[in-house]
Amino acid sequence: MDFLDRTFTDEPFTTVLEATPTDEYPWAWTVKFDSREYLDTGDPAVRPFLRIVIVPKNGATPYFPPTHWSTDDFYAHLHSETPPTGA
Repeated sequence: MDFLDRTFTDEPFTTVLEATPTDEYPWAWTVKFDSREYLDTGDPAVRPFLRIVIVPKNGATPYFPPTHWSTDDFYAHLHSETPPTGA
């Protein structure tokens, strides 16, 4: 949550984790989140564009998946046996 809180300091919403927020992969977890304001109102103006973050198990900085990735690219990245360089 610290990463999300630091990332969205200037946004008009409060981040909250989803009910089942994490999935585990060989070298990382994915954490799903949304905004309290969107969940309360349904207003997409107060919803983060991306609602998933990749958290490397080795303690490296969490990051958002690139928006140009296809779904296949996203899952290939997560199912690789070792983290990519820099992760």
